[in-house]
Amino acid sequence: MKKSLLLLLFIILIACEQRTELITDAERLAITDSIKQAMNNYAVAVKSLDAKQITDLYLDSQDFAVAGNDDYYPSRDSLYKTFQEHLKMCKSIDSFEWIDPKIFVLCKDAASSTSKFHYMMFLKSGNSLDVKGYFTFVFTRTSGHWKIAQLNVSAPCGK
Repeated sequence: MKKSLLLLLFIILIACEQRTELITDAERLAITDSIKQAMNNYAVAVKSLDAKQITDLYLDSQDFAVAGNDDYYPSRDSLYKTFQEHLKMCKSIDSFEWIDPKIFVLCKDAASSTSKFHYMMFLKSGNSLDVKGYFTFVFTRTSGHWKIAQLNVSAPCGK
């Protein structure tokens, strides 16, 4: 009876033990490098003024939705249309740079990053905007590719 009780206790302890995914230093470095590349891909896509190229960097899932800045985008299509509408007024975006990015590996298939950013936007009206602020990304890896699962941009308006 004692052996059975000890065995049962052992099974319960094993079942209740929190499982953590171990990531080697080499894996963490590789993921960090991949996230840096994904962030650079985002900057290149924004500079291209191509709404499809930007949208393709986002997670493609039925569960996908983005909310922020008093807007809600229930699908990638709605996000694409918003990018397309905003980019219509742009002539070019130059010198998009990340400043002091911080990358946090959450597990083998998820990571987040936060970074200051700066770029110059030239509008078709002839005006220009010197845009500075912060980006926070949440990335997930699906089918071997890092995709944006969530994004927040904080930039002062009218400055």
